[in-house]
Amino acid sequence: MLTAHLPALASTEDGWNDRGGKAPDKSGLHWLAQQTTLLAILSGEHDLYSKQFAPPFITPTHEGGVEAMWRHGNHHATLEIDLENHTGYYHASDTASEDWSEQDLILESQEDIGNFMEKLSSIAIFGSVFAISPNAYGNSDNDVGGGKTRGSPP
Repeated sequence: MLTAHLPALASTEDGWNDRGGKAPDKSGLHWLAQQTTLLAILSGEHDLYSKQFAPPFITPTHEGGVEAMWRHGNHHATLEIDLENHTGYYHASDTASEDWSEQDLILESQEDIGNFMEKLSSIAIFGSVFAISPNAYGNSDNDVGGGKTRGSPP
């Protein structure tokens, strides 16, 4: 899924959300395309999906990164990717129990990617209410991304 949308993300321009959203960093998108395990998770092509998950909703962030969002029922999870620094911020919550977890990740670290996969698996998201639109970027009628910042609830 993400691999099909990398060209759309790469063609996103500054101001894409009519609120001054920064375009995703092109060299960072190139880096992301080379991260096979992370890309498989974000594209829905990892073994994780065959048993538990629907692929995430992918959107540019206001700050020029990429965000992946999973949501089903009371469970919410996001991974905000800083394309320039190759880092991520993971946040998950269960609105019924008010439990939540968060973690800063070094996305070039196999250990951090493994921890992220374990956390994502442990929240038991069995489907997704999101669907990605191929023309979601740069369309002010389609309020994706919405300028979420680190630490905002998913």
